[in-house]
Amino acid sequence: MQTRRMFFTSLAFVAMLGNPWSAAAQVYPSHPITMVVPLPAGGPTDTIGRIMAEGMRASLGQPVIIENVTGASGSIGVGRVARAAPDGYTLAMGYLGTHVFNGATYVLSYDLLNDFEPVSLLVTNPLLITWEFPRLCRGGSRSLTYTAVVLRETCDGLRNDVMPAGQQGRA
Repeated sequence: MQTRRMFFTSLAFVAMLGNPWSAAAQVYPSHPITMVVPLPAGGPTDTIGRIMAEGMRASLGQPVIIENVTGASGSIGVGRVARAAPDGYTLAMGYLGTHVFNGATYVLSYDLLNDFEPVSLLVTNPLLITWEFPRLCRGGSRSLTYTAVVLRETCDGLRNDVMPAGQQGRA
């Protein structure tokens, strides 16, 4: 009886330890990470991605490679990430246009809700939709810049002394 008890106790101990010959779990990241920016190099999304990649490289100890994959309003780059292995080594840098508007406007080969897992909110940008915009743009001498300034004044409650483009300044 004592031998049998010792045998089952030893067997339970070995089972708790697991197989000593099995492979240990890999440490993440064990090789470079690719960040796909679905917009041209030099723009704000690319700049934010490159700043973030440098911080990730320093903290993770692995290079983060930026790939600018442009075309189809960002759908080509986002599609590349959707087709990549879901192992955490391919990331997409997206924004409202690539992850909301494209899904509402185009038939995509991937599912924006199920094929991606959000990691972090990096920046926010206010979006203003107004019925006044067409009215403000109708004036012949008014430029888009002037219209944007008027919209900003409306939102911020500020009043700058702004003149429409193409008109004489004041002394």
